Amino acid sequence: MSAHNRQTDVEQLEDEYKKIVEIGFSRVLSSYVKKFFITDVGAQPWVARMTYMLLIKTCTELLEELRGRVAKKIQGTPKSNKEDRIKLDTLGVEIDEALDSIERIYKEDNDSLFHLEGPPPNGFDMRKEAVPFYYYHDKKYEKDGQLDTTPRRFNNLLFDAAERKEDMRRRPLVFVDRATGRFLRYIITEENYKPEEPGGEEYTYIRFVLDDYRQCAFCGVNCTKLLHKCGGCKCISYCCKEHQVADRVNHTKEVCRAMRLEREASR
Repeated sequence: MSAHNRQTDVEQLEDEYKKIVEIGFSRVLSSYVKKFFITDVGAQPWVARMTYMLLIKTCTELLEELRGRVAKKIQGTPKSNKEDRIKLDTLGVEIDEALDSIERIYKEDNDSLFHLEGPPPNGFDMRKEAVPFYYYHDKKYEKDGQLDTTPRRFNNLLFDAAERKEDMRRRPLVFVDRATGRFLRYIITEENYKPEEPGGEEYTYIRFVLDDYRQCAFCGVNCTKLLHKCGGCKCISYCCKEHQVADRVNHTKEVCRAMRLEREASR
């Protein structure tokens, strides 16, 4: 490639921004919405919607990482280079606006998710590229149990698993109906390789399985809402506020603190 046709650093950042936005704003271009495996055929609308919501989260991760690189580029660009600084400032504003728009889209999709017909799927397999890094990554990218950095880029979404399964962070995927508090919680059980079509190229898929609801710590019924989860230990739930209050005799501050410390130690 000649020097005349070679992209500048600023142009590369602008081009990356455009490609990332295509993921989050276009259901047509987001081909991953159709790239999943499911055993509950009737739940296909659910999985298609959840896939798009995962893509939106992945898009958000990529834009936030790109925003950090743009900010560093602005700091390293001389004030005398007004043209590049204007382009970078404009790009930063566009990224912020895109993040705001994507957040609104996600909330709208989330609100409509629980109005879909039929029951949600018991499990589904999703292409690894579509799964946000936050939910499934090598723990070496964490600091004090929290995701500290990400090597993910638009052109490098797929990462190999850690050598040991216990070195992989597997966070639960939770969808919550903001109107009623009803929720669905999926856990990652494994990753495997299979072709999209018989005899075709194999890809990496992540298996999500619907987790059982917790039982009310007071009466034992299923807790289908997140409205009454203990905010201290985050280990037990209740079916209603009344039962949460009634159980304070047993779930004291000391018990709550001990459960919280045990949960944090098991990370």
